[in-house]
Amino acid sequence: MAGTPAAATAAAVELPPALFTNASSLDQLVVKSNPGLTGRIPATLSDLRSLRVLSMSQNGFRGEIPPELGRLAALQQLDLSYNNLTGEIPEEIGGMANLSILDLSWNSITGGLPAALGNLRMLEKADLSYNRFAGRVPPEVGSLRELVFLDLSNNELAGPLPASMAGLGKLQYLLLQENPIGTAVPAAVVGSLRRLQVVGMSGCNLKGPIPRGAFAALASLTALSLDRNRLDGPIPASLAALPHLGQLNLSQNRLAWEIALPTEFVERLGRRLDVRGNDELFVGRGRYGGAQASYLGAPPCVAAGGGSGGAVGGTSSSPVESSAAAATAMVGRGFRVYGIVGMFGGLVSIFLCCLLYSICDMMF
Repeated sequence: MAGTPAAATAAAVELPPALFTNASSLDQLVVKSNPGLTGRIPATLSDLRSLRVLSMSQNGFRGEIPPELGRLAALQQLDLSYNNLTGEIPEEIGGMANLSILDLSWNSITGGLPAALGNLRMLEKADLSYNRFAGRVPPEVGSLRELVFLDLSNNELAGPLPASMAGLGKLQYLLLQENPIGTAVPAAVVGSLRRLQVVGMSGCNLKGPIPRGAFAALASLTALSLDRNRLDGPIPASLAALPHLGQLNLSQNRLAWEIALPTEFVERLGRRLDVRGNDELFVGRGRYGGAQASYLGAPPCVAAGGGSGGAVGGTSSSPVESSAAAATAMVGRGFRVYGIVGMFGGLVSIFLCCLLYSICDMMF
């Protein structure tokens, strides 16, 4: 009789609930990287009252997180990432008073973030990314004063962020990308978190200008991502004053006006500075060298007489090339200039652009 491949005959394996009934002294349980290990997480794990580490990541567990796990008061690390878990986070999770690491990422957990998360006062890392959480971040999250790492990315969370998050004084990593937050940049919250090193708010449907002072106090900031939003107005030159900033992504927004970042800042970041996809940004005359202007992806502001019908960067434009759009720009010391960029031909629009640039140059 011909043999059958083992992969075709292997049955899914489940953890028998009785396995943990007589192991009350166990303090670490690591069961990971077994995709054939399926079924539900046994509720009898709650009998392991001495358990400090429970790691069951990268398996095939499905179903809900057993609320009985909330009885594990001694637990310090809970990692259930990369499974097929569904349902909501049980309120009983608030009973894990000593938990310092919580990783539920890469599942299909739904519902809102429970207020009981605020009871985890020892929590230092919370990774809830790549799930289906919805609603708003509960204000109780602001009670997590030991939190260093918070990843809520790739969910369905809406804004605004609770003001209580400004109290997360030890937070260094705030990752919110790919959530429909839909507010202005949360300056009051972010600007209060003085130890932040990485801020990710890409694809959050943020709107309005980038507040000038929102990041001014973040002296430790190394990476800031605000790409794929609906931000408008100018790029604040004050961002270049952040001493450790090494990555800045502002691409795919509606930012406008001259890029006024210092030349040395642009040279230092190189291609780690991304402002592409902002159609109304331009490079001031003589501000940057050819290489920098090239990877910035913004057209230069050229003199009105310099070329025959060339619009920007040597490309020709038809008399009517784009539909009318309004652009608001903050210039210099708080003055606002409202420029209508509309149904102008190439040379006319360049002339207006450079005229405004020249006026501001004289004023400041």
